[in-house]
Amino acid sequence: MKNLENYGVQELNSTEMNETNGGLTITIGTGGVGNLIGGVVSNVAGIVGGVVSLVAQLLGGISVSVSADAEV
Repeated sequence: MKNLENYGVQELNSTEMNETNGGLTITIGTGGVGNLIGGVVSNVAGIVGGVVSLVAQLLGGISVSVSADAEV
């Protein structure tokens, strides 16, 4: 929209934004981001490990027999 000032709309300053948000300020430091990434990587590694284990069990249950007497 153009010319919001014509409708009495004004930009909020940081104090007004904080009050409008109910006083909630979210800050994530570099340690928090590192912990988040580490947790995600750990979860993905666990899931991949589980899938590899499942596939290995499924493949281990397959038996193949070959007969030299088969006609061609």
